[in-house]
Amino acid sequence: WYTDGLVERRDEDIDQGLHRLQRLSSQLADADPQTVCDTVVAAASAGGPLQDDVAVICLRLGTR
Repeated sequence: WYTDGLVERRDEDIDQGLHRLQRLSSQLADADPQTVCDTVVAAASAGGPLQDDVAVICLRLGTR
């Protein structure tokens, strides 16, 4: 789950943000949830201040 600030940018179509998130998420498919959250938020900020609120929740469901 994530807030819109993760994928929306004032200067681009929302589809670009969604595609960016999809590409990054597919590269992190085997990572633990904390690594996924940290990496996704870092990528969203691109080293600068965020322009909107960003929240990311990542779960890994396992079987016993």
